[in-house]
Amino acid sequence: MQFGALALRVHAPDPEEVIAVLKQRQRQAPALLEQAPLALDLSPLEAEEIDLDAIRRLLSALQDENIAVLGLIDGSEQKTVAKQLDLPLLGSASERRSALRSPEKRSASDWAPTRLVDGQVRSGQQIYARQADLVIYGSISAGAEVIADGSIHIYGALRGRALAGASGLGEARIFIQEFHAELISVAGHYKVLEELPENLRGQAIQARLENDQLSMVTLR
Repeated sequence: MQFGALALRVHAPDPEEVIAVLKQRQRQAPALLEQAPLALDLSPLEAEEIDLDAIRRLLSALQDENIAVLGLIDGSEQKTVAKQLDLPLLGSASERRSALRSPEKRSASDWAPTRLVDGQVRSGQQIYARQADLVIYGSISAGAEVIADGSIHIYGALRGRALAGASGLGEARIFIQEFHAELISVAGHYKVLEELPENLRGQAIQARLENDQLSMVTLR
């Protein structure tokens, strides 16, 4: 699966209106929001209509509904907004496919130092390593989310969500000391709780793409 299948086009960042629409869609397809993270598309908004405080309230409301937001779909105004909100810029579907095919096009000068996080990532928290790898010395609680444009290393238990290669890097990997994930994703290819192999629970694993499919194997 890929997250690009579930993009939310925002015509007005009104939390109540957006949540109402999503709940209506969820009633029509009950598994909709459990089966895919969400990417926000702000392209319908003009530059003067992009209210950062309103978008932050929208993100908070979505989080309260346990709806995971991966980042913003690329557009003319979204690069600056994504940086201000500390969210990944996901790019268009065609750009993500291009990045998967040609990761060597990324410039080394654009890559940031590895982001290091000491301690537990608690429920409701989101940590994003922009243009960098992410190393967590601790566990990720259920309801928490860690995202990196590069690879993710977790020296502890993953009970929440981990998303590597968020901007399309198909070579990204995830290393987990103790696997209990709600969702795991590499370059947009993801598996949710119900799809994760039971035999990997509690194991040390590596997740990577093989032939455009998400593969998970034990490290022991």
